[in-house]
Amino acid sequence: MNRTEAPDPLTPDAALARLAQYGERTSTWSTATYADGTERALADIARALAGEVTRLRAERSELNEMIRTPQDTSRGTYLLDRIRSERGQWTPGRVKRLYKRIWPAQYVLRATIRADLARLHRDGYLTLHDTAGRRFYTLKEGS
Repeated sequence: MNRTEAPDPLTPDAALARLAQYGERTSTWSTATYADGTERALADIARALAGEVTRLRAERSELNEMIRTPQDTSRGTYLLDRIRSERGQWTPGRVKRLYKRIWPAQYVLRATIRADLARLHRDGYLTLHDTAGRRFYTLKEGS
């Protein structure tokens, strides 16, 4: 590598590994520079940054899970409320028309709609009817 070229950027995992190595390598430092506090401060910074990266990654995972869950739950809750109020037979086509009326700018796949209905069935709210090639759901009595 030429001295004028910038080094390749580190990936987050590589940077975290280097921070951890730097924070653990205090025994090889010279007594003069460690005693004046420079290397000690750098080691403290490296340990703090490594801990912060680990904490932020865990927080990001939690936030991603929170973002995914409420949308699925609120859509399912909304669908169940509509099924309770309107009654009748519910097919993916009927749910698709409902979603289109309520959220015109959002396109919902039929597979997602089928999954919503299947989840409500699995949770015990709907009864599945599968006769003569026609599948539909109705509200289970007592739901």
